Amino acid sequence: MARIAPPLTVKRCKELAAIGKTSRVEARDGSLPGLSFISHPGGSKWWFIRDGYPRSFLGDYPLVELAQARELGRKLAAEVAGEKMSRAKLGKTLLQLCERYYATRGLRSSDDALRAIKNVFNSETGTRSAELTSAKLQKCIDKKYATAPHMASSATRYLLAVINDAILRKECHREVAELAIPRGRHKRVRDRVITHEELRAIWPHLTGAYGLACRLMFYAMARREEVTNALVGDFKDGVWTIPADRSKNGVAHVVALPTQARMIVAGLSEGKSVRAPLFENSHGNCIGGTSSNWDRWQKQIFKKSGTKDWQRHDLRRTAATMAGELEIEPHIIELMLNHVDAHSSLASVYNRSRYGKQRGEALQRVADKLDEILTRGGNGETEETTGQAVNAGAKESCLEQAQN
Repeated sequence: MARIAPPLTVKRCKELAAIGKTSRVEARDGSLPGLSFISHPGGSKWWFIRDGYPRSFLGDYPLVELAQARELGRKLAAEVAGEKMSRAKLGKTLLQLCERYYATRGLRSSDDALRAIKNVFNSETGTRSAELTSAKLQKCIDKKYATAPHMASSATRYLLAVINDAILRKECHREVAELAIPRGRHKRVRDRVITHEELRAIWPHLTGAYGLACRLMFYAMARREEVTNALVGDFKDGVWTIPADRSKNGVAHVVALPTQARMIVAGLSEGKSVRAPLFENSHGNCIGGTSSNWDRWQKQIFKKSGTKDWQRHDLRRTAATMAGELEIEPHIIELMLNHVDAHSSLASVYNRSRYGKQRGEALQRVADKLDEILTRGGNGETEETTGQAVNAGAKESCLEQAQN
């Protein structure tokens, strides 16, 4: 049981002041929680209050006597209690509303939604629901739209869902939902394709967990999240099965891997359990997610390879473009990319085939085409020398990753 201090008296305060001339003394007043008297060897003596309140100086002793200190302390306590009651009436903060909404929806995009809202509406996330205004939120939208229109648009859609939910719960004013996205600017569709020269410069540096993950993105034409969250048990006999819960479109995807990709998987899988991540960081976790160092790693690749302005997803687009140059049928390429509908809406109703055999053969052709590009040589190297260097680097990286 907590010990309760006895109430201070005028006599006791004088005694403490005398004791404090030689050593520091602090005594609490039992009649008012948080009120304390301090006497310091330097000669200063004062009152302050804490315990549930912001630590506040109430005055020097003996200019402020015990009775005055208690009166000031009670007044401050009443003000703090009033502020707490006001905050309770104002409701949850904007961030709390967002976290509650997306925690109860179980949406695949919940993490992306919260990240976008924090990015665009950072200055308003601590505002209470009763104090939210459309004017302040619109100001955040307009500011972000000037530099990142797509981010502003996405974050606004995510936030409107939260606000409409709060309005139904009568936690928010209806006018807060009156938000508009400025028109006139649209996100430019990214169409970056990595050139053959850039591939030759980049490929030898794609080693370690991040680099080998990029290689698999190309060979399997897979998305980054699908690759970085892959488990050893997802691969069997050269076939990679991406479960529906880890596929962007929510449909399980089966990929017959080319020989080059099988080498990577074999090197990384050795000695691991089926539940272990294929690509691990130093803590044994998947390299994907918000804690990854992808951006830092890619800046290092830019510097080492002398390339710039390409993203990991561009590897997937480059592989698809290469497949088109090899005259692979467009609907096969769409299925290699794991797009749900590779045909017209009417044809998709009748033709449900995913052309697994054709996709596997096409992926092998693309991988072989890349080998051909890498072994064409540059800087005076012969085809054999360049090809051996790239393949040796891949093999060495696989073995090193497996051992680590």
